[in-house]
Amino acid sequence: MINYKLSKQEIRKNYYNGNIEFNKPQNILINSLIKSGLLNNAIAEDNYKNIYFKCSSMCLLQDIFEKLKPINIYKMIYDISSQMRYLLEEEHSVFIGFNPRHILVVNDNIYLYINGEHLEKIDEQENIEIRYPPNSQDYIFAPELYEITELPCKINYKCSYYSIGILYLYMFKIMETKKTQIIDTNDVEEINQLLKALSISNTKIFYFLQRCLQKNPVKRQIIFI
Repeated sequence: MINYKLSKQEIRKNYYNGNIEFNKPQNILINSLIKSGLLNNAIAEDNYKNIYFKCSSMCLLQDIFEKLKPINIYKMIYDISSQMRYLLEEEHSVFIGFNPRHILVVNDNIYLYINGEHLEKIDEQENIEIRYPPNSQDYIFAPELYEITELPCKINYKCSYYSIGILYLYMFKIMETKKTQIIDTNDVEEINQLLKALSISNTKIFYFLQRCLQKNPVKRQIIFI
């Protein structure tokens, strides 16, 4: 579900006023973009239904898949980790899951997750509440989402870590193999084989992804830099 509209207006050659317009107020999401330092020249207006910023370029990640290089994915990991850290520490919130369709690329090197419909509050037991049937077309599932049998229910907030780990793995897969078929997030063997087959095997990124992709949610970790 797309709950935003992107636009830009040229104010001089190759320089624009960028805008994300949401269909309802998105206080927590917009704060995660501004107060994390990712968009430090941005302004929220219209009761947090609009965010305006200056930029030299803006596009969705899906528009530049074929141009991705390792350095781009490393920067994506850094930026989205910064956004996630702000959400956890300041808003006690998390994205239930991620979809590469909702990553905005600003100035060719700033990566932002912009779908506020995927945000959920974390309770004192470190869980988030699932109130509606999850749809795997909306975002990448952690394995525990496949096991939901009744609603509402609660799951550990680190479903977010698994989802973002699969997203990064998917980016490396596209970059190296040019194959865009979806990774089966419930197939541990497929994921382990892919991790070992790619050039990231036994690198820091490899171990970073391994920590994200633990089957047991409690054991998942993201080391925020």
